[in-house]
Amino acid sequence: MKKKVNMFGKEFSVFALVMVAMVTFASAALLTYYGSVTGLVTASQSVLVDGQDYNTPISNDYNVTAGGSVSDCGHDLKNHAEIPADVSLATTCASPTETTGTCAGVTTEVYGILELTKKTKSAENVWTPTGAKIKISYTVAGGAFSYNMVEGIIPVNYELVYAMDKQDRFDPANYATVFKLGELPTSDLPVTGDWNAGGEGSTANYCGNDEGDNYLHCTGAKLWVVKSSDIATTKEGDGSYRLSYANMANYYWETDLIVHSTDDIITLPANGGGFNFCVDSEFALALVPDTYTITTKVNPVL
Repeated sequence: MKKKVNMFGKEFSVFALVMVAMVTFASAALLTYYGSVTGLVTASQSVLVDGQDYNTPISNDYNVTAGGSVSDCGHDLKNHAEIPADVSLATTCASPTETTGTCAGVTTEVYGILELTKKTKSAENVWTPTGAKIKISYTVAGGAFSYNMVEGIIPVNYELVYAMDKQDRFDPANYATVFKLGELPTSDLPVTGDWNAGGEGSTANYCGNDEGDNYLHCTGAKLWVVKSSDIATTKEGDGSYRLSYANMANYYWETDLIVHSTDDIITLPANGGGFNFCVDSEFALALVPDTYTITTKVNPVL
């Protein structure tokens, strides 16, 4: 005898209800996806100050008499990303009585530092410093490139130049050409087309290479001190000059690479571009005795 049940005023076979339930359960067992792939990615910071990320405060303590100055040096900025990074620098001053971000009687400046040295070159194109050095400070951002001597002097009849390399730079046909500082392109340093900038198609890497270079910054712009009479009198198509390299034993060569921006946005070249810098603070003679906190932030420009 077939059993029936009453639902909604109608009779249904128990067997029919069981079959409906089985179909329902079978439908609920269908796959909603065939599998998944999960990647655990740990991202590190791209631009580092003194090799540290934003979680690590960097501070130094100084004592100064009003009318004097403090140079907070030994800092570096480096882009570890595979693409260029735009940054800006912002310096503020605060004290227990000054909370607006500026301090009356305190002026600050951020500038780059570069050491140049004489080098000898082997037959295998390995360069070795000889010990004779000079040091310059230079503008990092804002306006035309300029520099001041910090240590040593530029010899008479020599001048500081910007040197631009090309692919296969040790091929005599591709030796670096130079720009005179008064004739630099209006664009940032390094200029477009400089192999040392490490852009697309460039394998530039000065952070340990076969030529004996082991710089802190792997890509960027080169500055040299060369004899003025070694510079050609006619320009190349890009505005640079060829060098005769006749007196190269007396040149002062870069010991690191730099950048410079004509505005306040600094482009750090990819794969290790950046610069060494100081924060200089000058204190007015009639400055109120107090504890002043000078903070320079490196901000991303997005």
